[in-house]
This record gives sequence, structure tokens and C-alpha cells, in this order.
Amino acid sequence: MKEEVIVAPNPSAVKYSIECLNRRLVKWAMYKFMRFRGHRARAGKWRKELRKEAYIVSALGSWNVSLMAER
Repeated sequence: MKEEVIVAPNPSAVKYSIECLNRRLVKWAMYKFMRFRGHRARAGKWRKELRKEAYIVSALGSWNVSLMAER
């Protein structure tokens, strides 16, 4: 059986993909929420705050999982 070779993605391609997703998320928020309609900067600020909250939640989630594993 052949071994699978895992190749790291090109960093510039990953950065471009993430930026594209961020732009789409801002556009979606401007469509979805009335308070962001016509306010791209406000929607961008919301996206940045959302990213911070997601980081905190993921950090807390991994902390909880590690505590449960110790039991």
C-alpha cells in the first residue's frame, strides 16, 4: 500500500482564501442584518469581534475537553 504524502498548502493561497471568506461574510451580514445595510465598515467591525469571540470559545472548549479527559 502506498503512503500518502501530505503537502502543506501555499501560505499565500490560504491567505487569499481567508480574505475571500471574510469579504463574503461581511456581504452576508450586510444582507442579513438591518443595522449593517449600507455600512460595510460596521459589518467589518462586527466580523472582527466575531473572530475574537470564536477564538475565546474555541480556547475554552479545548480547555473543557482537556479537563474532562483527566477524569
